[in-house]
Amino acid sequence: PGEFECVSFMDVLHHVDDATAKGLLGAAVRILTPEGYILVKDIDRKGGFFSYFMDRYVSFVTPIHLRRLKGIRTLAPAGLTTRVSNRKWKFPQPHIYLELAPSLVPVADAVSVVDTA
Repeated sequence: PGEFECVSFMDVLHHVDDATAKGLLGAAVRILTPEGYILVKDIDRKGGFFSYFMDRYVSFVTPIHLRRLKGIRTLAPAGLTTRVSNRKWKFPQPHIYLELAPSLVPVADAVSVVDTA
């Protein structure tokens, strides 16, 4: 088992392709303690075009892989449960928050929080 209780990816996954994202998440699983979890915050493709513009034309970052919630969930290694807290800001950057771990309450039983402020 690993030595970290939490590994976080904050606005990282939209900067890498699917194969690289899967590799990063798989590596994160290997360094987690048995009770550990992965926290992912990233930009939602739906409404995230301001962030795309900022990354592409202000920071000159390419390529950019904005994904929807389902797309991010498919990147998680097998055997992980996903708990979702999907926060939507009106503007400028809607984000998706995911908690991934082997021992989480299944999504159907988890509480999703939507922040429309």
